[in-house]
Amino acid sequence: MIRQEVQKYKEMEQKFLQEFNSRNGSFFLISSQWLNNWKKKVGYEGEPDDSISLGNINSDIGIKPKQVLKYDPIETNPWNTQLKPNLVEGVDYQVIDSNMWQILKNYDKQRVDFIIERESFLNNEGQRQIQAYLQCIKFVPVFPSAMIKVQNQMIEGEQYISPIAKISDIVTILSKTLKTVTSFKFVQKDNVRIYKLGNTWNLENLKTFLLQSYKDKKKYYEFTDIEFLDPTHDKQIKDYNFEKDQILLMDAKELNNTFLIQNNLFGQEEKCTNCSQYYNLTFNCACKKVKYCSEACLQQHSYQHTQTCEKQDDTDEILVNLLPNPQSKLGLTGIRNLGNTCYMNSALQCLSNTPELSRYFLDNSFKFDINTQNALGTKGEFASLFSYLLKRLWFDKQSSISPFQFKRLVAKLSPNFAGNAQHDAQEFITFTLDLLNEDLNRIKIKPYVEIPDNNNRPDDIVSQEQWECFKKRNDSLIVDQLYGQYRSKLQCPVCNKISITFDPYLMVNVTIPQEKKKLLEFHIIDPENLWLSQSVTHYYEPELRLKEVLQFKSQEWLNCEWDQIILTLSSTFQIEEVFLDQRLELLKKQLKQDKKLQLRRLTAQEQLISNEQQVHVLIHNQIQTMNNWKKDIIPTMYFILSQNYTYKEIHLFLFNCFKNVLRNFTDFDQNWINSENQEQVYEQNILDKYWKIMFKTNQRFQVNCSYCYKAYCNDCPLEFIDKIFGDCFQREDKLLQPEIQIIWLKPCREKIEDVYTEYQKIFDPNYKAPIININWDNNQKNNKYKQTYTLEHCLEYSTKPEQLQVDNTWYCSGCQDHVQAYKTLQIYKTPKILIFHLKRFKDSYKLFKSKLQTNIIYPEKLDMTNFVLFQDNNNLYELYAICNHIGESGSGHYTAFCKNNGDWYKFDDSIVTKETNSIVTPNAYVLFYRRIDQNNLEYDLEVKLKQNIDLLLADEVFKQHLQQLQQQNDENIDTQKQHQSTLPKQQEQNSESLVKLDINLVNNQSSSDTNDGEDDENEH
Repeated sequence: MIRQEVQKYKEMEQKFLQEFNSRNGSFFLISSQWLNNWKKKVGYEGEPDDSISLGNINSDIGIKPKQVLKYDPIETNPWNTQLKPNLVEGVDYQVIDSNMWQILKNYDKQRVDFIIERESFLNNEGQRQIQAYLQCIKFVPVFPSAMIKVQNQMIEGEQYISPIAKISDIVTILSKTLKTVTSFKFVQKDNVRIYKLGNTWNLENLKTFLLQSYKDKKKYYEFTDIEFLDPTHDKQIKDYNFEKDQILLMDAKELNNTFLIQNNLFGQEEKCTNCSQYYNLTFNCACKKVKYCSEACLQQHSYQHTQTCEKQDDTDEILVNLLPNPQSKLGLTGIRNLGNTCYMNSALQCLSNTPELSRYFLDNSFKFDINTQNALGTKGEFASLFSYLLKRLWFDKQSSISPFQFKRLVAKLSPNFAGNAQHDAQEFITFTLDLLNEDLNRIKIKPYVEIPDNNNRPDDIVSQEQWECFKKRNDSLIVDQLYGQYRSKLQCPVCNKISITFDPYLMVNVTIPQEKKKLLEFHIIDPENLWLSQSVTHYYEPELRLKEVLQFKSQEWLNCEWDQIILTLSSTFQIEEVFLDQRLELLKKQLKQDKKLQLRRLTAQEQLISNEQQVHVLIHNQIQTMNNWKKDIIPTMYFILSQNYTYKEIHLFLFNCFKNVLRNFTDFDQNWINSENQEQVYEQNILDKYWKIMFKTNQRFQVNCSYCYKAYCNDCPLEFIDKIFGDCFQREDKLLQPEIQIIWLKPCREKIEDVYTEYQKIFDPNYKAPIININWDNNQKNNKYKQTYTLEHCLEYSTKPEQLQVDNTWYCSGCQDHVQAYKTLQIYKTPKILIFHLKRFKDSYKLFKSKLQTNIIYPEKLDMTNFVLFQDNNNLYELYAICNHIGESGSGHYTAFCKNNGDWYKFDDSIVTKETNSIVTPNAYVLFYRRIDQNNLEYDLEVKLKQNIDLLLADEVFKQHLQQLQQQNDENIDTQKQHQSTLPKQQEQNSESLVKLDINLVNNQSSSDTNDGEDDENEH
C-alpha cells in the first residue's frame, strides 16, 4: 500500500514540475528537511528506512504571529501562519500542490504544526513565483465601542497580509470575520472600510487623537494624511507601498452606529427608517420625508409610513403619478383597520364603488367645483383628501392601504369620530356626503331663502317650489345624484289641522316592524327524575309578573298548582331564589351568562311542611376529583326541609328524591326501592357505596361550624343518626345558609357538555329519557332571526302615521299649543342613487343601543313604483353595495358587499374576496341602489382624466403668470402715481397681455384634446 502511495506521489511531483508555470492559484510550502526524511523513510529512491523519525510537519519553518482578530475566517486564514525569517525556496522549503500535500499529511496520520499556503503570481519575465513571505502591517480596528476603552487600551497588533492580496479580498475576509465576533455587535453587510495612515502617524499619537475625539463627542473623526483603500479598484496591497510600522486602520461599523472615520467619497450616513441602521440612504419615498437603505426596507415599511406619506392636497405631482396602470386594483383594494375603524372602512368601500361618485373624484372633475368661500365646508381640503383616498383604492397596486391622514382629518372636523371607539357607519356616510356637498357646492355664498307655505295648493307645485328653494343653497353633484324628497304630513290630534312640507333627504330611513311580545325561557325539572330538564319558551308582555305566568301555565308545564312550584335562578356555581311578584321585564335582565330560570314541582313530602318549620336548603350534586376538589355536575337546587327532621330523615328524604336516578345504575337492585325497611336498605346498600352526604359548612369562615362546632371545618359528614336538624339554628352564631353536598361515588365523567345533561347519558348512552308532556314550539327556541320581513313590507310599514314623543312636540297654529301630532312620512320622489338605512339600533337602558336582529329580505332589482308619490322618473333600481353590521351594538363588526365590474366582492377591512354566497344576509344595515338607466353613456376614465389634468395644469400656469403681472403692477405703482396720464394705457396693455396669455394657453393644449375635451373646457 505504501509503495502505491509513493509511486502516486512521484507521478504527481513530476507532473507538478512540468505544469507549475501554467497553474494558477495557491500552493503549499513544506519543510525540505521533513520532506527528505519522508522520502528516505518510504524508500522514495531506494530501500525504506523505518528507523527515521519524521516529527511534526513544518515545525522547523513556521511561526504563529500575534493575532488581533481571533475569530473565523481570519483566524484560520493562511495569513496567520508565517515563515521563519531568511528561508530559501528549494533549500529550506519546497513548493507542492494540494494533492501532494494531502498524501504527505495523511501518511501515518502525521501531525501538522503549520499549514503554510501561499498565493502565486507571474513575474515580469512570465515565470510563476510563490509569494512566500507576508507583509507585516500595524493593524488598528476603530469602532464606537472600542473608543470607550481607548484610554486604558487601544486595540492594535501586527497583521500579516499577502502583498499580492487584492483590497477587495482583504475587505471581504475582514467583513466575514466581524460577523463571527461575539463581544461586539456589527452590521452584517458593508461593515468594513480600511485606510492607510501616513508616515506622520504612529501608535502613540493615534491613541491621543482617538481619545481626544472621543472626549469631544465627535460623530465623525476627521484624519489628516490618510488614504482610503477602495475595494472597487483592482489594486493589491503592495500597490500602496506600506512601509515598516505604517498603520492600517479598519473602520468597523457597529449596529445602530455609523462609521467613525469621515470619508468624503460617501455621503453622510443616516438612520434607515425601517431597520434603524445607519447607511447612505439612496432609496427615498416620493414624499421626500423618509429614506431607506434598500428597496426591501422601503417595501417593508410601506404600511407604517403611509401615516406620514399621505398628502392633504392633490398636487400636480399626485395628478401625474396617481394614474391607472396595468397593476391597478381598480377598486378592489382593502382598507386597513386603524383600531375600531371598520365602520369607516365599510362606508368608504360602498362610496368608492358608487360609479357616479367615484368617477367624479377619480378624473379630477371635482376640482372645478371646489368652493373656497363656503363657511360650512373645508375649502376643498376634505374633498381633495377624499379624492386622493379613492385614487389609491382604484389606481394603487397595493392590496390594502392605511387611511391615516383621512382618519385624522375626520377626527379634526368631527370630534365624534375621534379616538378608537366604535361608531355608526350610517352616521359616517351621512357626515361624509354632507361635507362633500358643502366643499363642492356650486353656490359660492348661500342666500337667505324663505320657504313658501302650502296654502292647500297642489303637491307638484309646492314640492317644486320647495325643491328650488333647497337648490338655491345646495347645488352639487351630491345633490344631483343622491338627494330625494319626502312628503311630510303633520296632523294635530286635537283640531285635526294638517301641515304638509316637502323635505330633502339623503337616505331613506326604513323602520323595522317589531313584535311587542318578548321571549323568556324556563327550564322545567322532571318531577320523576331531578336530573332531567326541558326548556320552554314563553312569549310575554313586559308588564306581566311571574306569578301571573305560573297561574296560567303551571298545570300545562308541571301538572300542579302555581303555589306548588319552587323557582330558582341557577348556574353551576351559584343560585338565588326568585320571588313570584317580580316583573318579567326585570327578571329578563337577570338572565345573564349561564344563569337559567329553573322550575321544580315540590315533592309530596315538601308540601306537608308548615311554613314555620320550613328551611330552604341548597343541594349540591358533586363528584370528587383527583385532587379532592368537589365539582358540581348539575346546577344547584333548592329543597325544603323541616327543622324537626333528624339526620336520618334527611338521608331518606334525599334517597326518595333521587331514587329514579339511582335505579339506572346497572348494579342497583330495584327491590331496594320497594322494601318495607327503607332505613336498613339505605344504610347497608346506598350510603357510602353510591354516595356520601355532607354538610357544607363554615361559609366564608364567619362563624364556627354549626354541626361540629369547630372553628376550622372543611365540610362535615351528615351522619345517619337521630340528631335533630333544627338544633343548628338555636345557637347565637346560627347557620348562615344550610347547604348539603351529595358526593357521588360511582364512575362519572368530570366534564358534562350540558349542565342539564340527562344522568343516563353519563352511564348508559342508549338510555332514552322520559319525555315531559309540554307543548311548545321547537322552532321558537333561540331563533334570533325568527322575525323576517321584506324590504317592501318595511317601506310600507314606514309610511304609517307615528305620534311624536313628548320631547318632540309640534306647534299647532290652530290650537296655538305644542301637541303630540301624528306624522306621516312618504317618499315623494327618488334620486338616481337611492340609499336605505335599516333602523336596527334603538335607544336602550344599556350603555350601548340595542340592536334589532330582524331578518330583512331585500331584492337585487327593486321596483319603487308603489312607494313613490311623484311618478316622473323610472323607478326601477338595482342593488350595488351593502354595508353590513355583524354582532351587537358596541361590540360588532362592519363589512361591505360591493358590486365591481359585474361581480360581487366582500370587503372586510384589508381583506377583499370574491363573494360566491348569497349577499342577502340578516346583517344588512345600509343598502345602496342605483336607478336602472337604459341610456348609459360610454365613459373612458383615462381620456377624461387626461383632459382634466391638462386643463388643471394650464389653469395653474395661467395663475402663475397672472401673479407675475400683478407683482409687476405693484412694483410700478409709484411710477404710475407720477404719471397718472399713462395709467389707463398701462392697464389696457396688461389686459391685452392677459387675454393673449389666455388665448395662447388654450391654443397650446395637447393635440390629444378632442372636440369633447374642448367642450368640457368651455363648460368649466
